[in-house]
Amino acid sequence: FRDAYHLAGIELPDFHREEDWWDKGENLYLDNLEANGFYQVRADKAQPGDVLICCFGTSTANHAAIYCGNGELLHHVPEQLSKRERYTDKWQRRTHSIWRCRAWQPSAFTGICNDLESALISA
Repeated sequence: FRDAYHLAGIELPDFHREEDWWDKGENLYLDNLEANGFYQVRADKAQPGDVLICCFGTSTANHAAIYCGNGELLHHVPEQLSKRERYTDKWQRRTHSIWRCRAWQPSAFTGICNDLESALISA
């Protein structure tokens, strides 16, 4: 989600991490979100731009997505382009927590959406 937030004008650090850090006792997301201006929100209060922290194949939160609104999320799978998906029951079960950036402005989503539209046009 760091690249998407960059498009929205919000710079986040690229934290040093080892491969499969979640299997080595690290908790990259939860250890760093608050210190970088995020606070946790309830699922029923999710807004476009909020970060969904998810657990895939482990009980440690190891994947992030951005909630787009209208039941959609944006995420990046290794070796693939970022993509939008429906925020289905599968995703909801895997969601560990939802976080909002204090610096986020609703208009900031425009940069992310423009980038997605540009990718569709050039594809």
